[in-house]
Amino acid sequence: MVAPIASEKSMSVRILDNCVRYTRGPEMRSTTNLRSWAAIPIFLAATAALIACGKTIYVDADANGLNNGSSWANAYNYLQGALADANSSAVPVEIRVAQGMYRPDESNGVASGDRTATFQLISGVNLKGGYAGFGEPDPNARDIESYETILTGDLAGNDVDVNDPCDLLDEPARADFKPV
Repeated sequence: MVAPIASEKSMSVRILDNCVRYTRGPEMRSTTNLRSWAAIPIFLAATAALIACGKTIYVDADANGLNNGSSWANAYNYLQGALADANSSAVPVEIRVAQGMYRPDESNGVASGDRTATFQLISGVNLKGGYAGFGEPDPNARDIESYETILTGDLAGNDVDVNDPCDLLDEPARADFKPV
């Protein structure tokens, strides 16, 4: 039961039987269940937590576990495996890549030296390098200068450093970059 309003121009709020009754003149009356309103912030917090806590996939060439990306010990040895896993997972996904050099032709099912192999990035997937990785005291330590992660197209591992790209024209180590 709600007490009558003192004036049609005033606004009255009464709590009765776990309900709030807002009354403002004869033209507007509404009742809202308090439990419904209390559930909204809880629902929003749970949704935000799920979004923030997406799947994390680990990549480390030195890991020797199950090779399923579930932890640093069980990390994928090749980035291609993690990308395939992320492609079949609900987003958001974060791929953490340990220090080392990763080539697109390294994975199960891709022939070594395959010049058509690429790293296909995926929308909704964060790819982060610079992690200490498996075997380190804190494998989650991230420092992009100390734990350098390199994605390279040097499939043969024989490229040389040069100061001027023009010096590469006659470099024998660059034979793998001749047109196909």
